[in-house]
Amino acid sequence: MPRASTNDRHSAALATLLLVVLVLATLCTPQLVRSQSSGIAIDEVAAQLGVGLAGDHSGQLFVGVSFTGVATDPAKLEALGIHGAHRGARVTVMRIAEDKLLVEVDEMSPAPLRVSVRLKMAADGTLSRA
Repeated sequence: MPRASTNDRHSAALATLLLVVLVLATLCTPQLVRSQSSGIAIDEVAAQLGVGLAGDHSGQLFVGVSFTGVATDPAKLEALGIHGAHRGARVTVMRIAEDKLLVEVDEMSPAPLRVSVRLKMAADGTLSRA
């Protein structure tokens, strides 16, 4: 029986290795890629925070998306643990996980202030303190 040449063995080994890599990539993909189906409208989040949006901020707040607005109802921010903000303060919101938001408030007057708070977001989009 003739022996397979060295090139044939290398080709077979590379093909097997490629097949193994493709199978592993296919099996691991669901854990690596997050579903973006749980978006909430940016204007809904802004309304819960008492933030007015400037310009066109339509769309969904998916993980990694952020928006900036102006505090129009500081009492809503206060209820979520963001203390000391006044009307007109700049508010930046970023969705850092499926169920978490990072909210930063800063202003220069009447006194310099910078507050950063993480909030939890329920499946229905309701915000609460983390």
